[in-house]
Amino acid sequence: MHLKGVLTNVTKGTQTVTEYMQHIKSVADELAMLDAPENSEDLTVKILNGLGDEFKDISSAVRARDTAISFEELHEKLINFEAVLKQEAVKNQRLPITANYAARPPSGSHQGHSGNHQNRGNQPAAAFNRSSSKPPDSHRQNSSVLMRDIDVIN
Repeated sequence: MHLKGVLTNVTKGTQTVTEYMQHIKSVADELAMLDAPENSEDLTVKILNGLGDEFKDISSAVRARDTAISFEELHEKLINFEAVLKQEAVKNQRLPITANYAARPPSGSHQGHSGNHQNRGNQPAAAFNRSSSKPPDSHRQNSSVLMRDIDVIN
C-alpha cells in the first residue's frame, strides 16, 4: 500500500512537531478508513524514526519504556521537548563567545610557587620581597628606628 510506505518514510524535517504529528495522524486515519489500521506500537516506532538527531534523547527514552505510549501522550512529550530545544537555542544565541587567557610565568620563574608569595589583600604580589613575607615598606620602618636609636646614642 502506498500510505504504509508514506508512514515508513515520513520525516519531520523542518516541520514543527505539531505539523509532523498532524501529517502522520492524517495518514494513519486514512489507513484506518481503508481497513488497514496501523498498530499503535508500530506507529510510535515510525514516528520516532522520522525525528531528527536533535530528538535522539527523547526517542531513546520512549523506546526504553516498558509500556506502550499513546499517540496523544507522545505528541505532548514531543511538543514539550521541542520547546526545551527552542529555549536552549535562544539561550545559546544570547551568550557571547568568550575565551579566557591564562598567563603563565616563564619556565625558569619560581614566582607564585610558594604560599608565602601569594597576593594578599589589595597589594600587588610584586610588592612582597621573595625572602620574607613582609612588604618592602617594613624595611624602611626598621631603618628609621635604627637611625633614631643612633641619634639618641650620640
